[in-house]
Amino acid sequence: MDDYTWDSDKLQGILPANELGKQHSHMKPMDSRPDTPFWPSGKFGSFTVKSGYLLACSLRQRNEASPSRLENPLWNWIWGLEVVPKVKLFLWKCLSGALPTSQALVVRSIDMDPICRRCGASEETVEHALRDCPWVSFFWESSVLRIQPIPPDGLFSLEEWFERIRQNPHKEVHQSFASLLWSLWYARNLLVFQGKVLSHEDCVGVAQRAIWTRRVCLGSAAAKPATLTCNQDVQLKISCDAALDGVAGMGFGAVISNRDGEIEGCSYGHRQGVFSALEGEAIVVLEGLLLCKERGISSAIIETDCQPLFWRLSRRDTDLSYVGDTLSEIFKVAALMRDCEFSWTPREGNEIADRLAKFSLSFRCSAVFSSFLPADVNFSVS
Repeated sequence: MDDYTWDSDKLQGILPANELGKQHSHMKPMDSRPDTPFWPSGKFGSFTVKSGYLLACSLRQRNEASPSRLENPLWNWIWGLEVVPKVKLFLWKCLSGALPTSQALVVRSIDMDPICRRCGASEETVEHALRDCPWVSFFWESSVLRIQPIPPDGLFSLEEWFERIRQNPHKEVHQSFASLLWSLWYARNLLVFQGKVLSHEDCVGVAQRAIWTRRVCLGSAAAKPATLTCNQDVQLKISCDAALDGVAGMGFGAVISNRDGEIEGCSYGHRQGVFSALEGEAIVVLEGLLLCKERGISSAIIETDCQPLFWRLSRRDTDLSYVGDTLSEIFKVAALMRDCEFSWTPREGNEIADRLAKFSLSFRCSAVFSSFLPADVNFSVS
């Protein structure tokens, strides 16, 4: 071999005879340095396990993932939701096929029964566990979003279902959907691994914590909201609380006190058809404002021990969720007052309203406006 990259013997059979001399005349002498291993995908030209892994991932993504999926707007929607991070990760797992449903585990050669633990009628796929199971379908239908069951002839993928929710213009609907979906998976895991059965109402309570934990804990909201005290201009405080029995029954209590802490009136009663603590607390705040209207009070502090409700009231939030109509009524009545502020108080600072709510729940009292607390409210009511 001479000092050229290819010798004539190697070029025979590759290039035509009349091209052989032309090709040979353009060859440049090789570098006299010895050959050394070189890895073009490495940062410094050397192979590492990390560089090999990154190259394999990029090739797999290029070959298997379509551009439409990589640019799916659902991903940006998921990571932009105002819910706790574990809910976002859960939604990502839903769309990525990473949830360990019974059917998915069987596909991965794990010996187990693929049938749904709740209904015992169908394989537990992701769609079945989160949407199509009869227990789950009833949950969605009776939830704040009023999502109707999917008919057998209208089945569509989970990704299409998510997309329909994403196209809803109301952000509160997105947050409620994400948190309720996660609460269903939470309830499913309790059933599968611990044998515990959560009610629909319990799932709603779990979902509410998934929405609001982030807002309460981030930034300047890390500290608890301050409790307001009455001053010369605001003479009265309305303390509000609710008590639920777990079967859609609620007792409420709203108590008027002056600057010296003396009780000047109250409103209490029992209602049916209330499924969550947040909804109940909002109804009580509205009752407290109606109590002000009944007694001609134009300046007052409305006090609640429910932090999620306090944040909504302080920001004047309105939405289309199950508390949206009550919030709208609250702001309408508050706008008629000369001065109305909303305050938060710790639960131990709301004892009288709490007892009044439990009294109403226990005795199922009709709604009452009174200048005095009922005599029995001083007893501890379970």
